Amino acid sequence: MAKEDSISYRQFLRLRPFHITEPKASDRDTCACIHHENMGLLVEKLKLKGLLKTSSISQLVAAIVCDAKIKKCMYRLCTKCCYNEIEVELPEEPQEIVWEQWERKKTQDGGKQKTHFAKKKKSGTWSELVKVFNSKLDTLATHQYNWIHQAEQCRHLKETLSEEEVVDMDFSEN
Repeated sequence: MAKEDSISYRQFLRLRPFHITEPKASDRDTCACIHHENMGLLVEKLKLKGLLKTSSISQLVAAIVCDAKIKKCMYRLCTKCCYNEIEVELPEEPQEIVWEQWERKKTQDGGKQKTHFAKKKKSGTWSELVKVFNSKLDTLATHQYNWIHQAEQCRHLKETLSEEEVVDMDFSEN
C-alpha cells in the first residue's frame, strides 16, 4: 500500500464489512494453552481418519466423566469414571503415522535462558497415538476443570465487586 493510500486504524475499523466480527472469549471452547492446543492437534488427526465422531474437546472430556461440574470426576478420582477412556476402533493396517505436538524449547540468548514453543513432529502407530490421546485427555480434564472454575470465580468476583474494591489478578498456566 502506497503512503498516499494509507488510512487510520479507526477508519479501517469503520470500513470493516458487517459480517466480519471480532472474536469473543465466549466463542472459545478452550483456553488456547499448550494443553488444549496439543489435544486439538491429536483430535484433528484422529477425526481426519474417522476414528472420532466429534472434534469438540469439551464433548470428549464429558464422555469420560460422570459429571464435568464435579471436581472428583474431573480430577479422575471418582471410582465410577476414573478408568473411562474414549474407545476407538483402530485401523487394521499397522502403518506408521505422523502427528504434531507443541513442545517447550529452551534456548540460550547471550547469558539469558529463554523458553519458546515449537511444533514438533511425532511418529508412531495408530495404537500409540490413541494411548497418547487418552493419556492427555485425562490430564486435560483436570486442567479444564481448573480453567472453568477459575473463570467462574473471576466472573463472580467482578459481578459482586463493590465500589470500594478492586480485583488484582495474575494469569498463568494452571
